[in-house]
Amino acid sequence: YGRTQALTAFNDRKKLIVGILSKNPTYIYDNNNLLIASGDTAGYCAISEKDGSRYELEYIQAYLTHPYTEKLLSIIGSDFEGGFHSRGKSILDKVPFKVLDFNNKEHNTIYKEVVNKSRRIYEINIELTDVQITKSKKSVLEDEKSYLIKDIEKLITKVYSI
Repeated sequence: YGRTQALTAFNDRKKLIVGILSKNPTYIYDNNNLLIASGDTAGYCAISEKDGSRYELEYIQAYLTHPYTEKLLSIIGSDFEGGFHSRGKSILDKVPFKVLDFNNKEHNTIYKEVVNKSRRIYEINIELTDVQITKSKKSVLEDEKSYLIKDIEKLITKVYSI
């Protein structure tokens, strides 16, 4: 690597790998300890859970990929040719985050549903990589995944209205 900044900053940590310069949100959940080259307007950056935070990465990923958040990022971030815009660390730091009251039953329920449904999507993604999967099983899993994504989006929309 020509630049060694932050190469080991996320070692041995679950993280979201963020595609910095893209047309669509790219937040990949990584629990395999992948090494990334980071930057602020190109390449990748990462998000990990803060010590003591009640927010799990699955929830953060759902929040960041929501169309409302993506619209904010497109406004805050720098625009590049071809419809690309940046979402590096300096941009992500500016995104307003709707704080949940974990003592509120509705907030807690929304949070748990988002996390559990996100985890099910991760399971489905693993199942879909099976080369021996039947067409019918693949179709069922893709439909379930699509439903879960739409449901998570509705839940995060509720968070924005809290």
